[in-house]
Amino acid sequence: MEREIWPQAGVGQFPKPLQKPHPPIAMAMVGPGGPTAAFIAERDYIPISANFVPIENIEGQQRAYGQARERLGRPVDHGVWRVCRNILIAQSDTHAEELLSDPDGTLAFYFRYLRGVRRIADFRDQQQAPPETLNAFLEVDQALKDCVIAGSVKTVTDRLIALVDRLGPFGTLVSVGHDWDDADLWRDSMTALAVDVMPAVSQHADSLGS
Repeated sequence: MEREIWPQAGVGQFPKPLQKPHPPIAMAMVGPGGPTAAFIAERDYIPISANFVPIENIEGQQRAYGQARERLGRPVDHGVWRVCRNILIAQSDTHAEELLSDPDGTLAFYFRYLRGVRRIADFRDQQQAPPETLNAFLEVDQALKDCVIAGSVKTVTDRLIALVDRLGPFGTLVSVGHDWDDADLWRDSMTALAVDVMPAVSQHADSLGS
């Protein structure tokens, strides 16, 4: 096959934003702080805690970000922080447990894929194994326990309030979207989160101060 090749270096041109100052830049963190948190703090970026990390990582990110801001002599504004979580509100706690226990359900598949990509060298030879085997190999059950908030309206409300108590008030809770295996279930979950859960969580956060 004949073809022409144009060698390229770099990523091309970066046009200057028309808006001045430029729109705020947000950056996500996965690990428990470290250089990424310092990078965000130095540049006044908006910190985002990823949805696929345990709460302990988010606590570490907060500490590292706060320490970096203090070294720079700049204020720490937790009101700009975004915390991403995987949230599913079901008809009952039992219903939620059934959904999470499905080895090939939406959330199990998500974490299996995500963890498989991050361990592609180990995972490659096992891709044809059944979901249960892959989930065990990739510790999907632990990821669901660490990173998913699921249950009835009351349970999810209580767990989100506990999250606020643990992390302190923060700016924005980001409920991450997932591929739907049951459209009505996920629509109802988002509606319940907005209508039945967040007013109580927001009221609690406001009572703690920012």
